[in-house]
Amino acid sequence: MKIIGPAYEEALERLTARLSKAELTFENQDIWNFVKRHGEGRYPQYSVVDERSSDRKFHARIEAKLKAAGALKYRFADRKSR
Repeated sequence: MKIIGPAYEEALERLTARLSKAELTFENQDIWNFVKRHGEGRYPQYSVVDERSSDRKFHARIEAKLKAAGALKYRFADRKSR
C-alpha cells in the first residue's frame, strides 16, 4: 500500500471529480455506485484471478520493487502451500 495507495487515492479523487459533472447513465452506473459506497465509508471488494499469481519471476520483480521501497514483508518463496 505504500506504493499503490497514494496513486489509488489520487485516481479516485480525479474520478469522483469527473463523475460529479457527468450524467448517470446505464453505462456508468457501476462506477457511480462504487464512488457512492466509497463516500459512505463502505468499500466494495472485488476479486480477480490473475495468472501471474503463481509466476515466480513475476513475484521476484514485485518483491524487488517492494524491497527498494522498504516495504517487503513477505517473500513469495517463503509462503506455505495449503
